[in-house]
Amino acid sequence: MILILTRSSAFPTNILIKSYCQQNDIAYRFINPFEEVFDFSKLKGDEVILPRSSGVLFDDLDLHLAEELEKRGHKVVNNSQALRILRDKDRQLLRLEREKLKPLPYALLRGKVDQASDYLKSRLGECPDGYLVKSIRSNLGKGQFKTENNEELTKLWSEFLIKQDQRYIITPFMKEFKEYRVLFLGDEFFAVEKAPGLFGHQRNSDNSDFSPFEITKEMKALSMNVKKSFQLDYGALDLVLWNDQLYILEVNGLPGFSHVEKVLEKNLTEKFIGLL
Repeated sequence: MILILTRSSAFPTNILIKSYCQQNDIAYRFINPFEEVFDFSKLKGDEVILPRSSGVLFDDLDLHLAEELEKRGHKVVNNSQALRILRDKDRQLLRLEREKLKPLPYALLRGKVDQASDYLKSRLGECPDGYLVKSIRSNLGKGQFKTENNEELTKLWSEFLIKQDQRYIITPFMKEFKEYRVLFLGDEFFAVEKAPGLFGHQRNSDNSDFSPFEITKEMKALSMNVKKSFQLDYGALDLVLWNDQLYILEVNGLPGFSHVEKVLEKNLTEKFIGLL
């Protein structure tokens, strides 16, 4: 039995999982732990736990349950400790930097921006195109703000300070760059290139076009190191080529793969279920 902890069974990747399980007589159940009662004490013990929520609403009940079930002997894909680190972008970036895994330059800040100009410059360098400010749990392009200069950044950050919520990261705004997604399922790696699109910094998988891309040695090596560092069964890296340097934009421990499956015309759902 596969228990999928998710806010909705209608997400594209969840639909693929459901269809595959039905076609192959695999027992499964979708559970929304945020809206329905989930008495995990009645589980038999042989269920595989599959968290599939982004955490965008700052509610980690799904990970609390996954962690507890993991301690009780259930197999959890991916491991709950890695998911906790990856869910918060600030924790993720700190880990990537410590492991020398080439995160995009970033700054974590509390207090007033106008008192941190030297810090921002040392962390981000010159930012002629402005800054991108992201919630630590932004998802699908939501929770992001573009600021043109230090004055706009100072004003925005002051609003966060008034609201007593500065759980955001600051990165340079990239005007010209190329973006890629590398999906890994076990020891197999799949890459696509994301077209620029019309949505600017708020583009996401749902409003972007993808095309097949042959993964480079550098991309594969970086992906393998991330997989090893976080001990992931599966995952995805969003990579950017900016100023002739390859950076990690984000690591996703619960990636959707419906777009990659469609573009590459490969049965990635079968490979994914095989990991469970």
